Amino acid sequence: MGQVFATLAGMGQDWPELLAMPCPACGQEQTYPFHATHAVAWYACQECEAEWSTRIRDGRPDTVIVTNPSET
Repeated sequence: MGQVFATLAGMGQDWPELLAMPCPACGQEQTYPFHATHAVAWYACQECEAEWSTRIRDGRPDTVIVTNPSET
């Protein structure tokens, strides 16, 4: 999966790092979004293959709004 990041004024090169968060299913640290807008980021864990999205508030991940754990 390629990473696509929307650019926001003032975010600079740190955009992916600012959105890194642990996987809510397995706790894998430093999971980065594969796509993000100014309001929502979408993630897929490389460890357990869970997928989720989260709202972006003040440039950081906030509440996980959708979680689809892998069925494998």
